[in-house]
Amino acid sequence: MDLWKYGTYAASWLTDAQKEAKVGGEDAMRREIVFAVCAAESYLSEWVRDEVLKSDFGSRRLNHYFPVKKNIGIVDRGRYVIEHLNEDGTISGQPDWVNPFWLEFTKLVDFRNGLVHGRASRPDTEGLKPNEKPEPTVEDLQN
Repeated sequence: MDLWKYGTYAASWLTDAQKEAKVGGEDAMRREIVFAVCAAESYLSEWVRDEVLKSDFGSRRLNHYFPVKKNIGIVDRGRYVIEHLNEDGTISGQPDWVNPFWLEFTKLVDFRNGLVHGRASRPDTEGLKPNEKPEPTVEDLQN
């Protein structure tokens, strides 16, 4: 029998996001967004690892759904993993990818990407093309 070591982080990321939501303010909102997306990314991996695959690490099925060195964002990864689990018959359904909850999630991910990759720091003024504007905006972070 093999002994496997692994980390479980989704619950801690979620707790961090919830704490920031209670604090309020622009800085807390930045952290809440980053922590919430990290929670979702960790949860997807941990759900597949622990619940779907029942901690069957030796079968290499985890690598099938989460290929090593294939770093894709959570929106594409989420769709990829869920669709492949469904196609394999491992799960019996999949979300409606145009459902409002998914669209809100993709917006949250865009905000996280804007914060992490610096787009939120772009200057804003009237007349800028949409792809030149900051994301999230200062107003988004203040709400």
